[in-house]
Amino acid sequence: MNDTGSLVYNIVLLVALVAAFFTFRVSLKDTVKMIAAWAGIFALFLLIFSFRSELLMAWDRVRTELVGRSDQTVVGEELVLRKSIDGHFFVNARVNGQNVDFLIDSGATTTSLSSNTAERIGLEVDRGYPVIVSTANGNAKAWRARIATLQFDNMTTQDHAILVLDGMRDGNLLGMNFLSELKSWRVEGDKMILVPYGETE
Repeated sequence: MNDTGSLVYNIVLLVALVAAFFTFRVSLKDTVKMIAAWAGIFALFLLIFSFRSELLMAWDRVRTELVGRSDQTVVGEELVLRKSIDGHFFVNARVNGQNVDFLIDSGATTTSLSSNTAERIGLEVDRGYPVIVSTANGNAKAWRARIATLQFDNMTTQDHAILVLDGMRDGNLLGMNFLSELKSWRVEGDKMILVPYGETE
């Protein structure tokens, strides 16, 4: 719509509002309330739209806590993951015997745990020399560690090298150093399929 059309539209809208005001004899107080209510509704929709990705991730996390992940199944020798509502693939694993959710990130060289997760499972972290890694939020300091056992439904890897990121308070990434140990992995539509050699080591 050009500037002239926009101006005409706004004038028509203003005339319609004024006409409605006099036709229904709405009081000034009620008019102000109505405008405030619509402004609040618009602000709410704008807020939801702006943070839609974060809200989807939060809902997915709540769903997982309430009912568990129903998008992770074993078909024959394959582990089939269904895309989450936020567009990512997640997998539930057991790290040293404790449940941990991972986001699968083929762009990450090394599997990473958040500092919160590492602390929760009592992981021993080498705090000698940090590793500087590039993240979506810029460079971050990471520390080397090793997972004794990393287990999924139908696969296990042992003595798995990882990084613990101090700046990544929540969220864990399953990186290429795990995916490269598989026989194959692929994405078909809304599914990711992980195929192990058997027991990966």
